[in-house]
Amino acid sequence: ICRVFGVSLTWLLEYMISVYEEVPEDLGIDIENLLDDDLQVAVIQTDGAWSFVGSKDNKCWIWVAYEKTSQQVVAFHIGDRSRKSAQAFYDKIPDTLKEKCQLVFTNDHKSYDGVIPIAKHHGGKKFNQNIERLFCTMRHRVSRLVRGTYLPPYLFTNLLKAPPHS
Repeated sequence: ICRVFGVSLTWLLEYMISVYEEVPEDLGIDIENLLDDDLQVAVIQTDGAWSFVGSKDNKCWIWVAYEKTSQQVVAFHIGDRSRKSAQAFYDKIPDTLKEKCQLVFTNDHKSYDGVIPIAKHHGGKKFNQNIERLFCTMRHRVSRLVRGTYLPPYLFTNLLKAPPHS
């Protein structure tokens, strides 16, 4: 991207952060149309990807929730792989969607235990093909996601300190 548009990586990352700060908390998902009465089953697929930030000692995860019917990312969270991060991630999924949702598919990581209601939670990768494809496409199109260290620590810190969206 930098080479094609003739910009530096630092400028591009700072631009990405400024765009991120303007993203609405609900990521622009159209809840009203998504929760139409014609919708029989709302299904959320969750997955995470990790990368080193700054050094190989700092492993960070991005958690993503994907609604299968609308094919929209409905929530994301940047953190570690703990239950605390799992709870913060699940809390970011819109409440109306959580109420309507009947199935939440995860990779069955232990951090989801006690966070997602047992009746809705289904572990394993068998039903996560859509979100797995999303991550595969991101890795393919954004080559920096496959490298060891790609985000300067000061930019990552600024990203985490970004004010919450209203």
